[in-house]
Amino acid sequence: MIEASRPASSVAPHRAQFLASTALLAAASVGVGEDHARLADLLSGAGRHAVEPTFRSANDVEARFRLHAARWRRETMFLSSTNAIAMHPDYQSIIGMGPASLGLILRDLQATSDHWFWALKAISGDDPVPPEDRGFVGRMRNAWLAWGRAKGLLA
Repeated sequence: MIEASRPASSVAPHRAQFLASTALLAAASVGVGEDHARLADLLSGAGRHAVEPTFRSANDVEARFRLHAARWRRETMFLSSTNAIAMHPDYQSIIGMGPASLGLILRDLQATSDHWFWALKAISGDDPVPPEDRGFVGRMRNAWLAWGRAKGLLA
């Protein structure tokens, strides 16, 4: 590739966006799994919303979740507003994945304690958090993880 031999700063911005989009599509079309999520993370700064990868099977739900979750974390890590965090386009995309994402969200909550409560409630229609525990992240996390185990979504 010609651009590979030139410094990134000399590549026109629109060309960098095209290259990033092309790489994302190529990675998605060959189904490289976890490598796809890493590649998407690396390239996401250059025209990240120009082209979303196409996912071809139910197995790609996890890859899609990872792509959106990684971008959501990166772009909201310095936000303190729960509303701003939950209204981020990638968080909303995960909610849009519906019930297929519940197990992935719960496993991620188990590993990271990220703020998945809004998404869990929106997708499941349930809220296992007692009123007195609202605002206590650890307690909220434990309530949702217990809910996930009871529903067979977590081991």
